[in-house]
Amino acid sequence: MRLKGDYAVPGINWHKLLSLESGIKVIVLIVIVYPMLYNLAGYFIAWQFDSVRLFYTDSAEIKPFGAMLIENFRSGLYFFQIPRGLIWVLLALPVYYSIEGSYIRKGVIIGLLFATLMNAQHLLPNPYFPAEVSFAHFIETYISNFIWGFSISWLLNWHPIKSIST
Repeated sequence: MRLKGDYAVPGINWHKLLSLESGIKVIVLIVIVYPMLYNLAGYFIAWQFDSVRLFYTDSAEIKPFGAMLIENFRSGLYFFQIPRGLIWVLLALPVYYSIEGSYIRKGVIIGLLFATLMNAQHLLPNPYFPAEVSFAHFIETYISNFIWGFSISWLLNWHPIKSIST
C-alpha cells in the first residue's frame, strides 16, 4: 500500500526482522545487554541507598560490583533476566516498526514508554516495599528502562561496517 507518491506505509519488514543479522542482535540484547543493564543499574543506582541494602541484606555494607555480579550468577538472578529481556524486546518490536523517523526518535519513544509503564507501581504505596526502597527502585528502573528502550532501537538500527578491500 502506498500513500501519496513513493511514501510507504510504515510496518514491519518481516524479511529484515527474521534475518540472521536481526536474530543475532536480538540474542545480544536479551542475553547480554538487558541482564548487564539490570545489574549495573541495580548496583550503581539502587544499591547506593542505605534503605535498599538494609531491606535486602539487613546490612548497610556495600560489596564490590564484581562480588554482587558473581552472586547474581550463582543465585540465578542474572539468568532470570534473560526471559524478561526477551519479553521487552518482543514488546518493543511492533512499536519500533510502527514509528516513523530516525532510530533516535524511536529510541526516545520506546525508552519513555518502557520507563513510564514499568514504573507506575513504584509511585503508589504498597505493602511489599517501604517508601524509601520504592523510591530508590523508581529512580533505578526509570533510568535503566529508558536506556534499555533506547538500546533496543539503537541496536536494531545498527549495521556493522563492512570493510572494502581494494
